[in-house]
Amino acid sequence: YYTDDAMYQIGLTQISINQGNQAISTLEELLKKYPQSDYAPKAIANIALTNFNLNNLDAALLNYERIMKQYPKSPQANDAVMGIRDVYAARGDAQGYINYMQQYPDFAISTNAQDTLSYEIAESYYNKGDCTSAIKEFTDYLHLFQQGAFALYAHFYRGQCLYSRELHDQARTDYDYVIAQKGNPFMEQALDKGGRIALYIDKNYAKAHGLFEQLLNQTTRKELVIEALRGLVRTSYFTQNATDIKQYTQQLITQPNATQDDKLDAVYYPALLDWEQKRYAEALPNLQKVANQSVGPEGAKARYCIADIYLKQGKLEEAKNACMRVAKETPSHEYWVAKSYLTLADVYLANKQIFQAKATVESIIEGYEPTDNGILQAAKEKLKQIQTLEAQGSKLEE
Repeated sequence: YYTDDAMYQIGLTQISINQGNQAISTLEELLKKYPQSDYAPKAIANIALTNFNLNNLDAALLNYERIMKQYPKSPQANDAVMGIRDVYAARGDAQGYINYMQQYPDFAISTNAQDTLSYEIAESYYNKGDCTSAIKEFTDYLHLFQQGAFALYAHFYRGQCLYSRELHDQARTDYDYVIAQKGNPFMEQALDKGGRIALYIDKNYAKAHGLFEQLLNQTTRKELVIEALRGLVRTSYFTQNATDIKQYTQQLITQPNATQDDKLDAVYYPALLDWEQKRYAEALPNLQKVANQSVGPEGAKARYCIADIYLKQGKLEEAKNACMRVAKETPSHEYWVAKSYLTLADVYLANKQIFQAKATVESIIEGYEPTDNGILQAAKEKLKQIQTLEAQGSKLEE
């Protein structure tokens, strides 16, 4: 026959050696035999906590509620408030906790406490890798606490989840928010992801250029320095900035972690810019370098550009050979093969070889399948041009 003191100590010992269910039985027996014991509120608190640790959340909440109702002035009542909070946090239900505690006006929850709990629930899902729940909870948090203490963190972590789900339109908003908050720990990552969205998804090259410049000026991390330079080489090309592209390609190729692809891009994008801006003498040797190093899409386009330059320079035999090179060396890149055949048709026309030009264009119309990239439309227009020339030739012969 044990006293209440002895039973309580037995219960604590059972808890300490991970015999949670036995401890609950012991402490419940104490409450049954000694309902007026000074150990009663402590026993109930330990029953509640042990149930919580066993993930018996309903039982934990029920016992915390026993303390609130039976011993509202005890020290354990304040612990019960925190215990109830933990139960609702484990359920991911901050609003439920707020609603539940309204029945206990003596334990009113401050706005700061509500803010903290709502955020902690969202962050717990993020840390577990549950982005579906995290996105929902961060959104709920930001709806309730737009200027909350953890708004920066909520925007960044939600942005990371959205980005991982390829929900770039929504992620952009979060990264823009983070970038607007100066001097925060997530700035570099937000600039990197925001720059990628602007460059590759939105095609907003001016914005991407600005974000990558900020990143380059702020970061000391090697992997982010090179990502910023990769972005800046591309955005300099797309914004037609010859000065910047020269500067950033030089920086890119001198990075110790620059890859062969980086070194190829450092030649490819300036060459394209020179070609587009009609600096053919500067473009041609670099396009030749790319063509000699790559059979990928960059190499295919470089070969096409070489043919185009030769045609514009009136070097028809070189242009013809360059067109043939596209089909021979990069046959899988059908778009550039077809573009080169259109150029080949122009070479034949310049040589007054109308029959060959017509046959070349007709082969494109008959064999090229994609209908949404302008090739077939250009081929059909070229064929009309050739047919007009044929008609003119027939009249001259008459």
